[in-house]
Amino acid sequence: FDRTEAQYQKVQQYFEKAKSLDPELLQIRIQMSEEMNRSEQLLLLKKLLRQYPENDTIYKKISGIFGSMDQTDSALYYVGKAIEFNPKSAHHLVMAGVHHWRSRRYSKALEYYLEALMVRPTLKIPHPAFIYVDLGELDMARKYLTARLDEGSQFKVALSYIACLDRNFDRAVTLMQQADSITSNYHSGYRTRSLELGLIYHTMGDLESAQVQFEQARYEMISKLVELPDDPRVLSSLGVAYAGLGLKMEALKSVQKALHLAGNGRTGYIQQDFLLIYLMVGEFDQAMEQLGNSNESYWELKWDPLFDPLRERADFQALIANAKEVDGLQRDQK
Repeated sequence: FDRTEAQYQKVQQYFEKAKSLDPELLQIRIQMSEEMNRSEQLLLLKKLLRQYPENDTIYKKISGIFGSMDQTDSALYYVGKAIEFNPKSAHHLVMAGVHHWRSRRYSKALEYYLEALMVRPTLKIPHPAFIYVDLGELDMARKYLTARLDEGSQFKVALSYIACLDRNFDRAVTLMQQADSITSNYHSGYRTRSLELGLIYHTMGDLESAQVQFEQARYEMISKLVELPDDPRVLSSLGVAYAGLGLKMEALKSVQKALHLAGNGRTGYIQQDFLLIYLMVGEFDQAMEQLGNSNESYWELKWDPLFDPLRERADFQALIANAKEVDGLQRDQK
């Protein structure tokens, strides 16, 4: 995922060329909607649907907008229509899985992800493993990832996370050391191996090793900001590195700036980093407040060692009990 100015200029160059060749082309009109706010975008796309009532791409686009607004029922309706008109699109199936996952319908989410893999077996997605975790099935998560370890770094990163849930920290470190230097570079966040290793060492209580990794991560993020000065993903990760170094004010300032720059975009990863920072610097009341607005599953709350400092608190125990009840109700919803 390349956000550099040079890449944007290249995109714009080709897009302007495409518009000059056929400004009424449907794909161009869909892409032009990206420059609008959500309300205007929805109006245009729904207007296009009246012209192209069986176009799966328009349905998928509308679904994504509703998903970004946390209107899950509408998002699921439109992605369902996209699948109806193009049932062999792995991307549509994955999007349906994402919407169900966010609404804690884990069984249904897993069903869509596995169907997407049947349609396109070459998909490199660790996501089903995380859904297995939310279903309380760590063995299935391990099995899914272990079978794919040779397919890419993302599977090593995911299995390292599972090892942390198992509190097998040595295994978690070994797996993360084998991952690529950039472990995540998507809309949903920018992470490096150093930052991930710092978090593992911090969680296992090896603060000396954690400091070394967080220093390296801070250098990496600051260097990346020279290239991408207003990238909220990098700023958010820089905040986590600062927190690992005990620099609470710098950490919060960096993540708050990330949240401001993200605007109306997806901010879930930034909210997660706020939670991480509060836990790392010992601000447990703020961590609980952040957790109250998050969407962690019952099994994540129960297993993740990051939450160990909160386990004796009555409000955390109440949160786990509530998550168990919610997940129990949602688990098998279709």
